[in-house]
Amino acid sequence: MPIPDEHKYAGLDIETMQADGTFSGYASLFGRVDLGHDAVVRSVSSAAAEWVYEAAQRAADFPGAAGPIHFTVRQISAQAGPGNPASIAVTV
Repeated sequence: MPIPDEHKYAGLDIETMQADGTFSGYASLFGRVDLGHDAVVRSVSSAAAEWVYEAAQRAADFPGAAGPIHFTVRQISAQAGPGNPASIAVTV
C-alpha cells in the first residue's frame, strides 16, 4: 500500500519578509520530534529582560524525567527583525 503524501501549510505575514526575501519562523511542529531529534514544547515572548521557567511549567512540559533542556533566545526588533540566536542546554 503506498504511503500518502503529507502536506503542511503555515500562514505567513508577508509584512515580516525582508527585502531580500528572507523570513524567520519555526521549522518544527510543537510537541513533535523533528529531524534533529528535538521537540518544541513551549514558546515564550517577553518584553522583560528575564523569564522564569516555573516548576509547574516544567512539570507540565516534561511529566517524566527530562534530560537537558535546550533553550534558544533571540531578541526581536521592529526595526531590524530577529537578532542572532543564543542557545544553551540546562539540566534541571
